Amino acid sequence: MVLTEKKGEKVDLIGPKNDRKEVDHRNGPPQSVTDAEKELKLMIEKLKTSSFELIIRNRIAEIFLTKIEDEIYSEVLKVILESLKSEYGVFGYLDENGALVVPTMIRHIWDNCEVPDKDIIFPRETWGDSAWSTAIREKRTIYSNEPATLTLEGHFQITRHISLPILYHNEVIGLFQVANKETDYTPEDVALLETIGKNIAPVLNARLHRDRAESERIKVMEELAKAHTRYQEHFNTVSIGLLRSTPGPGPEGTFIDVNPTMVKLFEADSREQLMALHPSELYLDASQRKIVSEAIISKGFIQGAELKFKTLKGKTIWCRFSVVKKIDADGLVYFDATIEDVTESKRLVEQLQKSEELFRMLVETMNDGLAITDTAGIMTYANPRLCGLLGYSREELIGKPWRGLFNEEALRILAEQTAKRKKGEGESYEIPWRTKDGRTIYTLISGKPIHDSLGNFMGSFGVISDITERKRAVETLRRTMEELAQSNKDLEQFAYVASHDLQEPLRMVASYVQLIEKRYKGKLDKDADEFIAYAVEGATRMQKLINDLLAYSRVRTRGKPFEPVDINKVMEQIMSYLSSNIQETGAKILWNGLPTIAADETQMVQLLQNLVGNGIKFHGKDPPEVRISAVREEKEWRFYVKDNGIGIDMQYKDRIFVVFQRLHGREEYPGTGIGLAICKSIVERHGGRIVVESELGKGSTFTFTIPIKEPMIDRA
Repeated sequence: MVLTEKKGEKVDLIGPKNDRKEVDHRNGPPQSVTDAEKELKLMIEKLKTSSFELIIRNRIAEIFLTKIEDEIYSEVLKVILESLKSEYGVFGYLDENGALVVPTMIRHIWDNCEVPDKDIIFPRETWGDSAWSTAIREKRTIYSNEPATLTLEGHFQITRHISLPILYHNEVIGLFQVANKETDYTPEDVALLETIGKNIAPVLNARLHRDRAESERIKVMEELAKAHTRYQEHFNTVSIGLLRSTPGPGPEGTFIDVNPTMVKLFEADSREQLMALHPSELYLDASQRKIVSEAIISKGFIQGAELKFKTLKGKTIWCRFSVVKKIDADGLVYFDATIEDVTESKRLVEQLQKSEELFRMLVETMNDGLAITDTAGIMTYANPRLCGLLGYSREELIGKPWRGLFNEEALRILAEQTAKRKKGEGESYEIPWRTKDGRTIYTLISGKPIHDSLGNFMGSFGVISDITERKRAVETLRRTMEELAQSNKDLEQFAYVASHDLQEPLRMVASYVQLIEKRYKGKLDKDADEFIAYAVEGATRMQKLINDLLAYSRVRTRGKPFEPVDINKVMEQIMSYLSSNIQETGAKILWNGLPTIAADETQMVQLLQNLVGNGIKFHGKDPPEVRISAVREEKEWRFYVKDNGIGIDMQYKDRIFVVFQRLHGREEYPGTGIGLAICKSIVERHGGRIVVESELGKGSTFTFTIPIKEPMIDRA
């Protein structure tokens, strides 16, 4: 600890290093008295010195023998300061790292020293060039009787000092420093301090070695204790079972220790319950014990064996078992083992194996082909169905590129799809294949990309469905639909022409029959009048049928373009057309807020007039009431025409929309049975649907839809 400074040189607790004197006992006092007197004085001085040294040595020895560890250094220092009449002093030693340790200074050194962060350990790199550090490095005593001329801030003034390294076998093991004696230090003072140092050195060295050995022992014990604590923590908290046991089938073969996981794993109520068993009792059967015994005998260990064990409650568990044979310092044999429950893992592995077997069976027997290709388009897997489709064996397909199986157009499609796969996209696409026998088959491929765990593209797999027959069926259906459309067109044209051309001859027949009736009614016999009446009625009915048939055919052939139609105005027209029926029956026709739609206005009038007219015509005892409403849905308007009439038996819900189909006789309700067929044709031309919900005696609700489209499309 640096306390003063003089002429640019640092000094420590005890003075500057200038004017340091080395002790020289070779020269005696000057020859001023007789030889006898001189000899006598010398003997007396030696006797005093020896006696004084002996007293000091005895006191110090007593201190080492009687004082406790913490008091030895301070008590020895007191004796030295007292003997050398010094105010301040230090007694320290060098530790195993070479640092100076000062376990004691007289109390008022610390009290007077105002340096912050005072410490008793001074590492070698902090020593500087003070007197005491020089004494240690040079292994010699240094003393000075000149006061320090420069005192560092916070340090007290040093007037004179002695710095003595304590040597043992020429190695420095400690340090004495004394300072601020009222008179100068003499060579005798130095000699006394050196004598004390020599006497103390063996004792101090032995104590330091003992302390260091004890310190090492304590450190080792602490490390062992920490290691044991860590082991116990690991032993008690690890998620796998740990056990130690002794060998042998008899009483000596027992558990030495088991951890809590073992207790839980084997469903024991307590550690003691498990410890009371012999280790071999945990194996499921003798075959399991035999596996372990043979391995231990032959190798001395088992590593990762998967065996079946039984818990104390009888449950069978799969465990991964490792055990090693060990011998302790006393020659006793024991086993350390780990047991990890892998029951769930085994179950998952078995489930995965079953799943893979099921998947393999599914793939091998599926009705669609399945192919897997790598990044270069080389086929790495083909199931039997694909082989059968193409006429190749699996060996002929695996490891081969796809190119030979497609024409140029198909290869272009394939290249586009492969590029999409590499981007992570997948979609279904149609592509033709060339079979081994030269035929062309059409397939639908549903493909997906394959990536590794890092997201790198590794290839593709595709489910390949043979759609050759479907393509042919679609083509056949297309031709049939075209033929049917043409046939329907021809039929509609025929119906129009037939009904139109029949009008004139029928009108002539009806006119002449009516003329006969007018001229000869009552002039012939009764039978003749009846026959004439039948002829007139038949001609009139035939004329009505032809007119309705003509109206039906005109729905498709004479329809107008779709334009915005306000259904509220349509209803106003209908009210005008049906006014006589409404007045005659006392009917109520109700509507409110109907929409404007894109439609054929004439046909909308015809559609709603037929539905409202039916509601009036087929009424019960109560006056008819018909309500018209509409609801807008996402893509269409839904209209409702609800009446309180006689209702319809729902078994005829489809029949009523067929041409000329009637549910009642002409005597009950007049008509040709074509009105609802016309309604259905109108709705379908507009792209909608019409249905009926009804209950006999409780009325009917006709529902039809008109799509919302921009622009509206004529479906004629």
